[in-house]
Amino acid sequence: MIASSTDKYVSMYEAASGNLITRFSCGEVTTSMCLSTNLKHIITTSSEGIIYIWKLPEPIYKALMKIKND
Repeated sequence: MIASSTDKYVSMYEAASGNLITRFSCGEVTTSMCLSTNLKHIITTSSEGIIYIWKLPEPIYKALMKIKND
């Protein structure tokens, strides 16, 4: 699960356990986000109209691929 809030952070959680996997600051309020089709990036848009593309760390990418293939 990927979530954002008004504190300008995007957080990724493991849905089954609720454990925080990663968290990063966008520097601005995130207005929308999605996971790339290859599962290697998170794309966010900001309240300032800027699009950011965040590369996920390899262990997270591999974990997402494992979930997708199960």
